[in-house]
Amino acid sequence: MGGMGLGPGLLDLLAEETNSRDLLQKLAGSQIYFLNHGRKRKRARELIQYSLLQKRLKKLIPLFDYILIAVPPLELYHDGYVWGRIADGMILVVHAYETPLKAIRNIKNKVAQLRIPLLGTILNRRNFSVPKFVYEWL
Repeated sequence: MGGMGLGPGLLDLLAEETNSRDLLQKLAGSQIYFLNHGRKRKRARELIQYSLLQKRLKKLIPLFDYILIAVPPLELYHDGYVWGRIADGMILVVHAYETPLKAIRNIKNKVAQLRIPLLGTILNRRNFSVPKFVYEWL
């Protein structure tokens, strides 16, 4: 996100190196807060565990109306499935022209298998062939 530093964040919180309130960064001129990924560490995978994430997230829930969690692509990293089991649901973001249909089906099957509510799908980076003046006219 623009203007956000890449300092301490979630991984530091999971490693219990700091307090969650100290890590939250407020986006200037808004009521939006951001929790960075955190500093790189050799054993980051060990920190991404269901029980540990759930415990830390429970401390943040009372502070906000909504918590949105962005995760790396599910075809490459499975961390998102752990988050999905903790969250109230998942919104799948699909990159148009890049994400293979087979990968989308595999992800949907895995989400269903884990009983993660799929709240919707966003088709990202879609190019529209209708000329701009037609959109402006509509």
